[in-house]
Amino acid sequence: MTKVLEVVNYFNAGGIEAYVLNHVRHLDPSEFDVTILVLMGDRSPFQRAVEASGIKFIFTRFGGAWKDQAPKYRKTLSIMKEGRYDVVHSHIGLLNGPVMLAARKAGVPVRISHCHRINVDETGSVFRKFYYNVLYRILIRKHSTIKAACGEEAGKALYRTDDFVVLRNGLDVNRFQSLSSSREKFEISPDCRVYGNVSRFDSGKNLVFAVDVFNEIRKKDRSAVLILGGADGDRKKEVLSRIEGYGLQDAVRVTGSVADMTEVYSCVDCYIFPSLYEGLVFALLETQACGIPAVASDRIPNEVDLGLDLITFLPLEASASVWADVAMSLGPSASDKDVIRRRFDDLGYSIEASAAILSKIYAPDLQESR
Repeated sequence: MTKVLEVVNYFNAGGIEAYVLNHVRHLDPSEFDVTILVLMGDRSPFQRAVEASGIKFIFTRFGGAWKDQAPKYRKTLSIMKEGRYDVVHSHIGLLNGPVMLAARKAGVPVRISHCHRINVDETGSVFRKFYYNVLYRILIRKHSTIKAACGEEAGKALYRTDDFVVLRNGLDVNRFQSLSSSREKFEISPDCRVYGNVSRFDSGKNLVFAVDVFNEIRKKDRSAVLILGGADGDRKKEVLSRIEGYGLQDAVRVTGSVADMTEVYSCVDCYIFPSLYEGLVFALLETQACGIPAVASDRIPNEVDLGLDLITFLPLEASASVWADVAMSLGPSASDKDVIRRRFDDLGYSIEASAAILSKIYAPDLQESR
């Protein structure tokens, strides 16, 4: 039995969490014993369902302040020594550095640093930038056995070299292709056009601009609805204030974290994704699997576009009115489900392909013995 420790900061509804969940659920439970270490959270909306499948959680409940870094490292090292893990797979960007150091000191043979975003560098004081941007990169370089990323741009952003492997954000495509409408749950008429963005209410997701775009849409389509939400963040109050300022309260369905995103996708006609930065966006892979068109920021790596003519990239410098016109013009995919499924398979984005690769990385001797 191969013991695996997945390391994350939080475990809410986000792209990193989706990656971890998709893959650990597709590992053979007779061969892999998986634990998810959540460094900065104290709960997860997925906890019961995940634990029911035999996967364990450890919550350490640390904050992100500088004073928390040393005790967080000591606790992480203690957990690794006690757990006697064969694999540590860390998903927290530059903070993979101390995790890789702890894993090496704990005698973990397979130590994976995984980058999921392109904007990784810290800002602030000279000392803070040196500690995170320089020292933590040294720790990753010296103590990881595998450097991985969701895509080419994310890998180059963290490692500043081409010496890394790309691990695809694999999806169970079939799960996104047979959806029953949840419009009644969200109190949405079957006749209106629905736009969506469920991510996080933080600055990087740029949801204030998404509301600006929807306001322009409503000027031309008074029946349009926006589903907007995700985990709380530093811009939630500003987003809610913008919705109120436009008088859009009745047209916007604000959700919290969504445990099952297929409920949202079953309602949506077009996704609006104006992020300031991303890695290889899980949501845009999911919308393509569903056949839903999206208008997205050109700051998102174009690797996410699988060539299904479902993503239109626009500059953030373009006006909200321009974004609105494009979003209103986009229709559903002309490709049938089999074409979409084959495209995911051919490019390595099926969960079967990506989970098989991860299994081989986690336990190469086991795979070679078959």
